[in-house]
Amino acid sequence: MANKIKLIRRYIKEAIKRGDNKLANIMNNQKMGTKATVGYGNGNVHIDKDGHIAALDIYYSGDFSYDSGPEGWIIEKNNNRIILLNVFGTDIKDFIFKYEGSLKIHKCLIATLEGRLINAIITHPHDVIEYSSTLIENEARKVEDVKINYNNKIKNNRGSY
Repeated sequence: MANKIKLIRRYIKEAIKRGDNKLANIMNNQKMGTKATVGYGNGNVHIDKDGHIAALDIYYSGDFSYDSGPEGWIIEKNNNRIILLNVFGTDIKDFIFKYEGSLKIHKCLIATLEGRLINAIITHPHDVIEYSSTLIENEARKVEDVKINYNNKIKNNRGSY
């Protein structure tokens, strides 16, 4: 990824030198990304971010095929990594790509147009369901504990009258 970031930085400098207005406008007028969440499931990979980004480096396991991805971006998949590179300065709104098969994303690094790296938060619908189930189970235990404590107090107080 370090080589890709160097390539991005060089591309940006060269574009600014030759007067690439689109890239210069992005650099000067758009907010650069500082945080992001990458979600996946149900055949879609999507992103929620707070500004422009230059590249994604996704570490995954699984066996899947994918479509071409966002317009203006190059996708490479190899050795349990997917690298997406922004070649035209186009922004990803929220959709990254569709996939078929099994996919588990372990980590995603995002490079900004300034060359900074962001460690994205990864979400999956199963994780949300599992977290919600854990919360419900914890609350059910609390209710059961209250019932047990209440019943014990009633039993203990009967003998003292």
